[in-house]
Amino acid sequence: MKNNGLVKNIQRFTRKRAPEIWMGIGIAGMLTTVVWTADATIKATKIVKENKEDIETKMDVVKIAWKPYVPVLLMFIFSSCCMVESNSMHQKRNAALMTVCQVSKNALSEYRSKVIETIGENKERSIRENINQDKVDKKPVSESTVIVTEKGNTLCFDVLSGQYFKSDIDTIKRCKNDLNEKMLNEGYASLNELYYLLGIKTIKHGDEIGWNISDDGQLDISFTSQIAEDGTPCIVINYSVEPTYSYDTFYAK
Repeated sequence: MKNNGLVKNIQRFTRKRAPEIWMGIGIAGMLTTVVWTADATIKATKIVKENKEDIETKMDVVKIAWKPYVPVLLMFIFSSCCMVESNSMHQKRNAALMTVCQVSKNALSEYRSKVIETIGENKERSIRENINQDKVDKKPVSESTVIVTEKGNTLCFDVLSGQYFKSDIDTIKRCKNDLNEKMLNEGYASLNELYYLLGIKTIKHGDEIGWNISDDGQLDISFTSQIAEDGTPCIVINYSVEPTYSYDTFYAK
């Protein structure tokens, strides 16, 4: 029974790490190809020297010295196939992840619509404001760095990145409009592009997520007024449509 459990764990680990395993084998194979190429060249050179009397053209060199390179070619083909397989697995997993994200996104949108329908828009807005206040309370401004953007003097809080910065509603709206103009021309925009316009720090995965105008239309930002832990009025920035992965896929105007 213990052996069966060990085998299942190994199988589970192998399935989970299959893309990385295939890529590792491919890289190892490419390194082996380099070593074998050097060895094959030495062997081929020796063969050429031993048969130099029979060599008149470059084609004669190829005919005489090709055999040492056969293992090199086979290893190169094998390594390339491993890397292609790894990439294929990554693409399939990313596609599956995108499907799950889209289903969750649609479910959340339907849930919000039903909440508004059930309790009314005013109560839903009140609940959202309470949630925003909780987010501000959990990240005290006194323990955070406030980014001075020179684009306003009002304390602002971005719910996605958790950053405090100084700006104002008009400036933020202009940044939103600039990003929407870019989306009208190019079809999509990343989260980090918005942060760059706002003058705040970009985040690690901010280039990997964003908005596509063909999915949900233009970027829409909502504001709520909250009170920071030190008593300072704070504008909390929310997104009606949150950024998603694979936002920069092809779209049709």
